[in-house]
Amino acid sequence: MVNLKFKIIDDKIIAEIPVHNHKPINIFFDSGSNEFLLDSNIVTTTQILTVSEQKWNVSFFNGVVAAKFFTNTSLFQDSILNNLYNHGSLLVMKKLNIKCSVPIDGIIGINNKFKHYWVKIDFSKGLITIADQKPQIKIENTTNLQMVYTDEGGQSSHSNMTHQMPACKMNIIVNTKMKFDTNVLFDTGFDGRFGLFTQENLDSLSALIAAPVIRKIRTEQRLAGALPTIYKLPADSLILDHAIIEKKDTLYAMMASKNAMTGFGNFKVSCYAGIKYLKTYSSICFDFFDNTISLVK
Repeated sequence: MVNLKFKIIDDKIIAEIPVHNHKPINIFFDSGSNEFLLDSNIVTTTQILTVSEQKWNVSFFNGVVAAKFFTNTSLFQDSILNNLYNHGSLLVMKKLNIKCSVPIDGIIGINNKFKHYWVKIDFSKGLITIADQKPQIKIENTTNLQMVYTDEGGQSSHSNMTHQMPACKMNIIVNTKMKFDTNVLFDTGFDGRFGLFTQENLDSLSALIAAPVIRKIRTEQRLAGALPTIYKLPADSLILDHAIIEKKDTLYAMMASKNAMTGFGNFKVSCYAGIKYLKTYSSICFDFFDNTISLVK
């Protein structure tokens, strides 16, 4: 078991993690990503990582960044972390344009190796616990959701290569004219409450559903250089796995290419529960042994 202390800085979970031959590094914990990314400055100072000279591109929703592949056997002082994150991509973190008031040395997410682990994000204590055995504890005031992959119920021929956990079923009821059935990914890397990506034309959708969609041009650049358009989409209710109903909420929506949504299979929309929603709970547990998400008030 490993415990990582963290602080929420600019709506980002930042954990200071001890490493060998280097001062502790600031790691952004992004549960909506399966990547392990490190700033290129780390390798020049630790001399622990094995780095390939072959360059490749790491893809994000808003563009790509050039990187090099690396393998890791002993960067972290904890063996569980070294096992979970034994390879990744080395890049210049500043190119990601992440808004944070402290330097970010790397990003860790939830990858396929987590299927043998239990994870708790304790917002009340500022502590992430990762355990290779399920703790025998009883937690009060808990709502349990069935954990699924993001493409559950809408699998495509390629989605099993890019789908992610932890997600659950979700019904988005905009109004009586429009609703979406999809899955929602629990994504601490998304800085809003709920986010929605779709291949639909949101300007046309606004007229179709007669909903007061508000357009807003973001001021920060995309990685690819374009300025994205954000839509505020009011919804009558958001229903998570038939267990949690959020009334009169707002989705921050963006149009995305089909390639950017492959992890959600054939679903027309992909949805994300972000940090501003998740931190309203005392803690959240991702039980990959029993495929359960527990939200604790």
